[in-house]
Amino acid sequence: MRFIVLFYMLLGLMAASAFAETGSLIVPARYLIGVPFTNDSSEPNTIHFSATGRWSWRFGEITTPAGESNSCQIYGMCPMNRKNIGGLIVRHRTRYRYVGNSIQLNLRGGETVYFLMNDAAYSYKDNEGFVEINWTKLPSAMP
Repeated sequence: MRFIVLFYMLLGLMAASAFAETGSLIVPARYLIGVPFTNDSSEPNTIHFSATGRWSWRFGEITTPAGESNSCQIYGMCPMNRKNIGGLIVRHRTRYRYVGNSIQLNLRGGETVYFLMNDAAYSYKDNEGFVEINWTKLPSAMP
């Protein structure tokens, strides 16, 4: 009997993972406000975000979501001055967090975060390109 119960529990976990909620969004390099992502569940969820693509933070300075290795501090007025210029960041609650190529966030039900490029506030007009973010809502732990 235990074997049958265990079998059905494993089968249920496999079925749940086969139907994981996923999606994607595009983050243009010039979008100073940030592109919103909302956890549309009423429950808290852990969501994994993975970014790909190429964009530029200044004419001819093409980079990936990781950004350039030099800090944004030399340009000043970036949301995250001590992180890579041109890197992907996210506004989460009251602060910014560096994303780069990927991040995992714990979001409350209905909570919204905003993805954008780490660049000086006065300098978004010369940015070009976009990155694509693929996201996966991770399975909740069983009670």
